Amino acid sequence: MTQSNEPKSLVSVVMPVYKAVYLEEALDSVMRQTYRPLELIICDDCRGNEVREVVERFARRADFEVKYQHNPKRMNEINNLAR
Repeated sequence: MTQSNEPKSLVSVVMPVYKAVYLEEALDSVMRQTYRPLELIICDDCRGNEVREVVERFARRADFEVKYQHNPKRMNEINNLAR
């Protein structure tokens, strides 16, 4: 098999979030992926700060870009992803 010198394509993981209940496990799952370059985009549809706090802690130890977006109002699952 011949290896290419071309850079790998960026993979974007989009994660809609409403509750922080299983968020740490989901973030750790993304961290365990071996493919790089990778970026993680979090779409927070929660009213409180719990999700933001978990994402901020995770972003400090991630070896890839983590983008956080908080919705100004509740958008529900489909609209949260479409945003």
